[in-house]
Amino acid sequence: MIPPPVMFGDAEASVLTFLRLKMGLGLGDCGTDFPESQPRNPYIVVRRYGGNVRYPAIDYARFSIESWCVDRGLAQDALQAALGWLLWAPTLNLTLTAPDGSRLPRITKTFIESGPQYFPDPVSAEHRWISTVAVYMRALEVS
Repeated sequence: MIPPPVMFGDAEASVLTFLRLKMGLGLGDCGTDFPESQPRNPYIVVRRYGGNVRYPAIDYARFSIESWCVDRGLAQDALQAALGWLLWAPTLNLTLTAPDGSRLPRITKTFIESGPQYFPDPVSAEHRWISTVAVYMRALEVS
C-alpha cells in the first residue's frame, strides 16, 4: 500500500502563529525579520536556520528565537514566555491556520538547544535575547 502524499508546510509560520495565539502578539509584535524601529514592547523574531525531514511524517525544524526591546528585562521575559509556550505546544495538539488561510504543521515536540543568551545589538543599541530551539512538526496530508 502506498502512503498518501505529504507536504511539510511553513514551519516559521506555524511557530509565529502559535506564539501570536498564546502570547497575545499582533502582526506588528513579531515576525521573521528584525524590528525596523526601537520597540517599547518586546518584538519576537522567529527564523528557521536548518533542520531536516524524516519522510513521511516529521520536519525537524531548527529556529533562532529572539526578543528585542528597549528594556532588557522585558526582552528577557518575552523570550522566556515564548520558550515556555513552545515547550507546552505539543500537549495542546492545536491545528493552526496561517493568516492567509493555509494549513500549518502541528508542533509535536520542542527542545531548547541553547538557553537564553544576551546579545545586545551594537548598531541599534537594542536589548536582544536569543535562544535556539528544535521544533518537530507533523507533516500535512495532501487531500
